[in-house]
Amino acid sequence: MEPEDFRPNEASRCPLARTIRMVPIITRKEMMGYSLNRIWRAVKRESLYVADQGGGTPHDIDRAWMLIFGTPWGPFGLMDRIGLDTIQAVEFRYYDASGDERDKPPKIVRDLVKEGHLGEKTGKGFYTYPNPEYSLPGWLEKLPPWEDDLEKE
Repeated sequence: MEPEDFRPNEASRCPLARTIRMVPIITRKEMMGYSLNRIWRAVKRESLYVADQGGGTPHDIDRAWMLIFGTPWGPFGLMDRIGLDTIQAVEFRYYDASGDERDKPPKIVRDLVKEGHLGEKTGKGFYTYPNPEYSLPGWLEKLPPWEDDLEKE
């Protein structure tokens, strides 16, 4: 459905979405990335820059996210699931559109992609797969053997 075709009762006009148990989300204005992807991009971008600049490790940023929001993974775990090559390509797309250096993917992603560590699909990214650390007992609470993560990372 095109944004310019939106009418206030549009959600009730999405029978296909309802029949497959989805909730129709209407984009009301054309924009790069649409609404939810733009919000995800802000979270992703800031998480990457905090880690890239040494403000926190990917694991601790994910721990904080998971503890605060009660999710099964944090931003870095989700990026691994999506694929770091895809994350890098999307960030370069934003950079190409804006020309703003801040839109380039941070070195932390470029390095992992260059090494072939693309996340879940290659078995290594910010985590190691098939059993990423964030899914293991004690990781979230920094119980042994993860209590010394600050010294390792």
